[in-house]
Formats: sequence, structure tokens, C-alpha cells
Amino acid sequence: MAERPRSDFAVLAGGILMLLASLAHSFVGGPALLEELAREGVNADNTAGMLVGWLFGGTAMGLLGILTIIGYRRLRRGDDGARSTLFAIGAFWILFGLGASLYRFPSPHFLGFLVIGGLVCIPPSVWPWQLPRK
Repeated sequence: MAERPRSDFAVLAGGILMLLASLAHSFVGGPALLEELAREGVNADNTAGMLVGWLFGGTAMGLLGILTIIGYRRLRRGDDGARSTLFAIGAFWILFGLGASLYRFPSPHFLGFLVIGGLVCIPPSVWPWQLPRK
């Protein structure tokens, strides 16, 4: 098996950070959201709806992290088919980070999405338009 580029490890780091971010989002951010909604006097139905959406977002972040780690393993085994999936996941995180940063500028929190997305889709080994490696 040919030695893989070290930049591939950035993909693994991105996947792990996605998983950690999903846990923080759900288990730290969720209770903080509930506190803020209660402080503002938001009714129980709206609070429950917000929490469901919040937890869905955290779950989706975790799933993208798992898919990234699986894609990293496939990439390390020479499966070039993983590239387009990894690139799409990383690009999504970058685009979300850009959009959220512009909406809530300045907000350093959303720069984390840019960094995580960059770790996943910037390594050349992930670019789907590259020729298959030997």
C-alpha cells in the first residue's frame, strides 16, 4: 500500500472535531438555549419545537462527523470514491460558517465551522477533480 499524504490526517481531525462540536452543541448549547428561552418567557410549545430543531442540528453534526471518519478510512485504503463525499461535507461546513459569520458578524464562534470544514476539504487528496492516485 502506498504511503498516504500527511494532509489526510487533517480529514480525521475534522471528523473528530465535528463529533466533539455535536456533543457540545447538544449537551452544552441545548440547556443554555432552554435557559434563555425561559428567561425570555417563550411558551412551552415553542420551546419544545426549538429544542427538537436544536437537537436535530446536533445529531446532524455528529452524523457528518461519523461520515467524515468513515470517509477518512476509505481514503486511507485508496478508495478515491470517498473524495466527493468528504469534499461536500467540508464545503458545507465552510459555506455554513461563512453564511453564519456574515449574518452575525462579528462572531468568532462561527469561524470554527470554517476551520473544521477547511480541515476536511482543503487537503488535495480530497479534491474530487484530482486524477486517481496510484
